[in-house]
Amino acid sequence: MRTIIFTMLVCLLNAGLTSAQVLQKGQAVFSFNWQNRVAEVIDVRNNSLACTGTNWAAPACSNTAAITQPSNWSLSRMGAIFGIAIDDKGDVFFASSPILGPAIVSDTGIIFRADGANLNTVSDFILNTNTYGPVIKTNTIPNNKNGFGNIAYDRWYQQLFATNLLDGKIYRISGVGSASGSVESVFTPPFNTFNGDINSPVKPGERCWGIGVNLDNDGVVRVYFAREMPYPS
Repeated sequence: MRTIIFTMLVCLLNAGLTSAQVLQKGQAVFSFNWQNRVAEVIDVRNNSLACTGTNWAAPACSNTAAITQPSNWSLSRMGAIFGIAIDDKGDVFFASSPILGPAIVSDTGIIFRADGANLNTVSDFILNTNTYGPVIKTNTIPNNKNGFGNIAYDRWYQQLFATNLLDGKIYRISGVGSASGSVESVFTPPFNTFNGDINSPVKPGERCWGIGVNLDNDGVVRVYFAREMPYPS
């Protein structure tokens, strides 16, 4: 049986890729897992091209919107991914995750950056380390193939936030305009009891998944995150 799973859909709002594969306003990036492909770009500006009630890419939808996949957006280059974030310049960030299967998370890069000037240029933005310890001002995060719940772009301060499924913590990352990022701080939720063992992930009920950044009505930029529902005792 062959399964195709489509997941994250992130749009660059306000209106095909150019020859240099640059993301255009009005296009969206989505993650999935099928054969060696893990993400693609779809043009959602003209909704009349979409078939109602079915996948836009399905064979039954003969009048589909244009879909393009840069060749490096692949399982062989990035491993399995899920979370997506897009910065103001059209750079696209992908976070490793075993959610969609197969459970393949890269041994090296765990957050990837596709350059907005050419989306096929993919760099290892954050690297995996299998030693649990200080990471501030480095481009490494301890992960041990657990992946991330999600990532979010903070457009007010030009930085990323990522929820780490290994330790249940939230990592703030700078350097979005560069090929390599830098961890600036790590937030530990008050319910977190992770003991620092790289081989023993945080308890399921303490994992953080979805994350977002918002400028609230009081003028303060805040980070919001979703905690996995604790298991009954």
